[in-house]
Amino acid sequence: MNRFIVVTGAAGFIGSDLVGYLNGKGYSDLILVDEFGDAAKEPNLAGKKFAEKVERVSCRACGSGTGIRLSRKGERKSSSLRQKVPAG
Repeated sequence: MNRFIVVTGAAGFIGSDLVGYLNGKGYSDLILVDEFGDAAKEPNLAGKKFAEKVERVSCRACGSGTGIRLSRKGERKSSSLRQKVPAG
């Protein structure tokens, strides 16, 4: 079973620095979540290793006002960012 680390706000200063830190520790199975449309933030991720970028979208149906929409192999799912994920 593959395990991934999800980094929210990955295109920003702190998020991209966290991605670089994790890369330095040998982690590259990272899923980056952010609004990647801002060209000014593109250099923040230059040279960083990650598995996938996921665009953050507004999701009123999620109840919190924000959420992420994952699309993989034709499936679409909406998830609240407040949703608890079981440990382990």
